[in-house]
Amino acid sequence: MFSTNIFSMDLPMNSIDDVKKNKIGVIAFQIIAVMALGALSYSTFGLYHTLYALMKGAASILFLTPIFGGLHVMRMESISTEDQSLKGYQRQVSDAYKNLLKTEKEIYPGKEFTQPRLYLDRSSTINAYAMSYFNPYAAIQSYYTGKKEPYYVEVIVVNEGLLKKLEQNNNISVSGILAHELGHIRNKDSLLRYLPAAVDSLLTVIENMLAAKQKENEKKQPNNEQPNNEQRKKDNQNYDLKRLGLYVLKSSVNMFVNLFASRVCEYMADNYAVELGEGESLKSGLKAIEGNSTWLAKYTPVLLSTHPKTDERIKMIDESMRKKEQAIRP
Repeated sequence: MFSTNIFSMDLPMNSIDDVKKNKIGVIAFQIIAVMALGALSYSTFGLYHTLYALMKGAASILFLTPIFGGLHVMRMESISTEDQSLKGYQRQVSDAYKNLLKTEKEIYPGKEFTQPRLYLDRSSTINAYAMSYFNPYAAIQSYYTGKKEPYYVEVIVVNEGLLKKLEQNNNISVSGILAHELGHIRNKDSLLRYLPAAVDSLLTVIENMLAAKQKENEKKQPNNEQPNNEQRKKDNQNYDLKRLGLYVLKSSVNMFVNLFASRVCEYMADNYAVELGEGESLKSGLKAIEGNSTWLAKYTPVLLSTHPKTDERIKMIDESMRKKEQAIRP
């Protein structure tokens, strides 16, 4: 099932169909993990503490994420596709984005699409990314701004450093990269990260409750009674082992499941760019970005990476493009 080469070790993803199956598998595993951890917490600490763990995890995801997301984009330049006065990189990104949205409507007539907010970040970092998150503060924001704020925010950010890099490489169009980021939004990839966050939160709360129970156990045992001291040592050792096991589980879930889920999302977003007819543009953009990768990024084992290797992504894009051409042919 796994390759023998540790630098390319990964679950098999030879076609976009494999990727889709793996995405379903990741979601199923994460749901099972949340249910199993909930059962573990219930059997160890009872219903009250289990509900507390779940509520704490949900609160951190629902209420903190929009705050950080809002603060993050505050320093960036918002780009409107309707603004005719835009110039330079803003105009370049706006025109490419507008064409992609038009292409979506042509390919999927009758389907209603949201229009994610578009931002230009003046950072020199070669990057572009998509974010989406629930916004429980929408009603309050709407009241004070006088504008209707969405309860689900979708954002695409393009860095100036990326645009300069594409410009230096024969003026490669940014359309392919934008189509890829739009794919993340349409595939609801951010939602796939909510489940890992729930697993991580549950593990953290359970670990903290074990630590609290261990301290409580130490206070109960008087130091002057030798039998109780021995029992206390055994109890503490058990608690230490449980906490160590949770730490290993937490690290393993983050390393293998969450990173794998991220790589699956990258393949799916690449495929969406192909569906919009931006396969060649995306390949050119990926090659240009690859030339600027650090030594660490190039030689990091794929198992420890959020993104697949560029050559593997290009192979998958080519395969998706061939399938698309075959479907079009009479």
